[in-house]
Amino acid sequence: MDHENIDRRALLRGAWRQKKVPGPVRSPGAVDEKLFHDLCNGCGDCAAICPADAIVMTAPATKTGSSSPEIHANEAPCVMCDGLVCASTCPTDALIPIIPTVMKIAVLDFEPASCWATSGIDPSCDLCFDRCPQKNLAITYTHGQGPSFHYEHCTGCGVCVFYCPSNLKPLSLTAPIR
Repeated sequence: MDHENIDRRALLRGAWRQKKVPGPVRSPGAVDEKLFHDLCNGCGDCAAICPADAIVMTAPATKTGSSSPEIHANEAPCVMCDGLVCASTCPTDALIPIIPTVMKIAVLDFEPASCWATSGIDPSCDLCFDRCPQKNLAITYTHGQGPSFHYEHCTGCGVCVFYCPSNLKPLSLTAPIR
């Protein structure tokens, strides 16, 4: 909520207390959600070219399309492919080319109590660390203590979420509040 632009009616209704609800996790290079809604035509070119089949056309309709792209990391994460081909194929500029290591497509949430390594169920489990494209930057690992997440380097690709073996899913992604 933009606290500086609340009118009196919204203030009295408690708008300042309301949290923004994140939308879908978008493809790499997605512009601001409002602009994305206006630009995306739902063509599916980004989903068709994705080498990991991570992009699915299941998100809510946009201004000119019946569906829009999103990523479900539990099913198929973004693999930060060379060149982020999804962004470069977008004909409407709803996705713009971006450097993979600085993208922020989602925000990671980590629940240590559900992690096999940190809870002691399997102290040697390091799958999230081992598979992370930003290994030793976004995730570091200490044997016997488990992973440490460094959110300033995390791109939100979801590879750690996808490979986590815990049924309790200590890792989850949400769309960043833009």
